[in-house]
Amino acid sequence: MKNKVSFFVDFSLTAMLVLGVLWCNITAFEVNVNPIVIIVSTLIFTSIFSLISALIKSRTKFLLSIAVIAIIFTFTVLFSLESILSQTGYFINQILSYYSKYLAVPDYIILGTENSNDATLFLVFIAFILCSVISVSLIRARRLLPVSIISISPIIPCFILVNTLPSLIPLILVVSILFSLYITSFFRRKNPIQNGIVTIIITAFTILTAVVICLINPVEGYERYEWQDNLLSYMHELTGFKSNDSLNNNISKSLNEIGNSLSEKENLAEIGPIEQKSDKAMRIFTETNGPIYLKGLAYADFNNNEWSILSNEQSNIFPKDFNSFTMTKSHITNNKEISIITESSQDIMYSPYFSLEIPENFSALGDVCIRNNNKLLSYDINYSPYSESLVYFTDETSKEYNRFVEATYLGLPDDTKQKMREIADRNGLTALKKSEIPNAVKEFVSKKGYYSLDTPKMPDGKDFPVWFLEEADSGYCVHYATAAAVMLRALGVPARYVTGYYANAESGRWTTVTSDNAHAWVEYYDSTAGWIPLEATPSSFRPWQYNNTLTDTEAEQTTQQQDVTQSVTEQATNAPDTLQESTAAVQIDKNENNNKNTSDYGILNTVLISVGIVLAIILTIIIRRIIILRTRASQFEKGRNNRRAKYIYRYILKIMRFSNNPIPNEVEESALKAKFSNHTIDKKELDVLLNYADNAKNELYNNSSLIKRVYFKFIVVI
Repeated sequence: MKNKVSFFVDFSLTAMLVLGVLWCNITAFEVNVNPIVIIVSTLIFTSIFSLISALIKSRTKFLLSIAVIAIIFTFTVLFSLESILSQTGYFINQILSYYSKYLAVPDYIILGTENSNDATLFLVFIAFILCSVISVSLIRARRLLPVSIISISPIIPCFILVNTLPSLIPLILVVSILFSLYITSFFRRKNPIQNGIVTIIITAFTILTAVVICLINPVEGYERYEWQDNLLSYMHELTGFKSNDSLNNNISKSLNEIGNSLSEKENLAEIGPIEQKSDKAMRIFTETNGPIYLKGLAYADFNNNEWSILSNEQSNIFPKDFNSFTMTKSHITNNKEISIITESSQDIMYSPYFSLEIPENFSALGDVCIRNNNKLLSYDINYSPYSESLVYFTDETSKEYNRFVEATYLGLPDDTKQKMREIADRNGLTALKKSEIPNAVKEFVSKKGYYSLDTPKMPDGKDFPVWFLEEADSGYCVHYATAAAVMLRALGVPARYVTGYYANAESGRWTTVTSDNAHAWVEYYDSTAGWIPLEATPSSFRPWQYNNTLTDTEAEQTTQQQDVTQSVTEQATNAPDTLQESTAAVQIDKNENNNKNTSDYGILNTVLISVGIVLAIILTIIIRRIIILRTRASQFEKGRNNRRAKYIYRYILKIMRFSNNPIPNEVEESALKAKFSNHTIDKKELDVLLNYADNAKNELYNNSSLIKRVYFKFIVVI
C-alpha cells in the first residue's frame, strides 16, 4: 500500500457515504433500526472491501476474493432469510405508507411469515452491497460514476413527496462527499498520490460551508408554505385518494398501521430519572394567553405496571361513527383557534380541549388519538376552552359512548384496586360524593412527596401506584398522573392516563414547544361534560389555572380571568357583532404575523439559500479548475523529459477531441519516442510538443463560440 493517507481517506469517505445514504432513508420514512449494529457492520464491510481493493493487485485473485466473500455472505443471508424477508417487507411498507396516499401503489405487502417492526438486518444487507460497490470504485477502479449512481439512487424516494425529506445531517454528509469526489476526480485518475490530502481538504471545506449555511438559515426558521398543502390536496384529487372516513370502523388496524411511531405501552417499571434536552417539537399560535394542554395519546388499560392503548376487543365495541374529539355544541360562541407547526412529520395530531371539528386530512382513531393521515407539518384547530358551565356532549351519541366508557375505563387488577381503596379509606376519600372525588384525589395525590425529575426507578416486585403513594419520596408527571388515574378508577370514576404537551402560550405570538414540555396528566369522565383534564402534578410544575393552592396575587389573577371570561360570554350572547370584530382583529394580527414569516422572512431565506447554492457551485468549479491547472503545470515543468512529454501529449489528445485538425507527424513521432523507445527526449523536441499544445489550445478557443469557450475553460479545463 503505497499511499496510506489516500487509502484512509477513501475508507472514511466510503463508510460515511454508506451510513449517510442509509440514514437518509431511516429518517425520511421513520424506520426502526438498531444503529450500533448498522454502524459496526458498515465499518466491517468497508474494511474488508477496502483492504482487498488496495492490497490484491492481481485481477484474478481479486475476483476470486470477492466471489468467496459473496458466497459466505449469501449463506449467511439464507440462514436468516425469513427475518430478512420480514424486515424487507417492513421497510417497504414504511415507504408505501406514504406513497399509497398519492400514487396507485398498494399500501401494504407481506413478505415472510414473521411480523417485524425493525429493519436492521435488511439494512445490513444493503450496507454490504453499498460498501462493496463504493469501496471497489473509489480505491481500485478510481471511478466516480458508479459511486454517484449507487449513492443517489437509494435517496431519490426521500424527495418524491413533500413530507418525506431526510434529516439534515446525513443529507449534508452525502452531498458534501459527492461534491468533493467530483472536484478531485481528476486527481483520482492522474495523481492518486496527492488524492488523499486534496480530497480531505475539499470534503472538510464543503461540509463546513453547508454547516455555515444551515446556521445562517436554520431549518426551524422556515415556514411551511400554503402551496405545499395545496400540492398535496391536488395530488389527492389527481390520484383519486380521499381521506379515509371509515377509519373508525377498523380502529385496531389503523392503530397497528401507525403503531411503530406510537408509544403503545408505557412501562412504568422502567421509569427512572430523566434529563431535559430542549429539542424543538412544534410552534403554536393562539388567541389566548396562558397554559394550554395539547393532547396526543390516551391510554386505556392498566395491568402489570403498564399502560396500554385500546385492545382489539375494546376497539370492536367502540360506538360506530362516534367522534369523541368533536363533542362540543355547535352553538357555543366562545370559540378560539390554534395553529400548530411541527418540527417533523408526525403520525398523530396534537389537539386542545375541546375541538369543534377535526381538520381535513385528519381522522379520529376511536378516542385514542387523531391520525395525521398525510403527515402534514401544519394545521389549524377551532376549539372551545373548557368551562364547567357548558355542556359538550350532543344528546344523540352520549348514551352509547357512556356505556363504552364504563366498560373500558374502570378496569384495574384486583390486587391494585383493593390496595388503592385501602389507601383511599385511610384518607377519607371513600366517604365523598362521586362529584367530589376528582378534586379530592387531585389534592391528595399532588401532596405526596415532591416533584423531581431525578426520581429513581421503582424497586422490582412493587405495584407502581401503591409504591408511589406509600413509599416514594418524589415523582414527576408520570408518577402523579398514574396514581391519580388508578385511584379514580378504584373509586368508581372512569379515568385514563394521557400524554402530550403542556405550554404557556402568548396571545398573537408564536410560542416554541420543546421536548421539555412533554407531559402526562389525567382525564376523568363526566357524562355531561365529557373527558375533563385533571392536573395531579404538584404546584411546582402545575400551571396557575389548575392550581388550587394559589398565592394571593395568583388568586386575584384567576378571579380577574374568570370575570373576563364570564363578561365575554355574556357579551357574545347580547352583542355578537362586537365579538366578531374582536375575533377578526385577532385574526388580522395572526395573518400579519404569518405573512411576515412566510413572505418576508421565507422569501428572503429562499433567495439567500438559492444564491448560496449557486455561489457554492461556482466556487466548486473554480477550485477544481485551479487544482487541475496547477497540477498540469507541475507535470509539464518538473520531472524527466520523457515523462513530461507523455503528459503534454495526453493534453494534446484532449484538445484534439474537440478539434478536427490532425496531429502533425513531428509531434506524434516525438510522443511515440517518449512512450515506446529508450530515446531520451531533448529540450528541442519537448519545446515542439509544448508549442503545438499551446497553439492548438489558442486555435480551438479562437474558432469557438463564447459558450463553448466557457465550457472548455471551466468544465473540460483545457
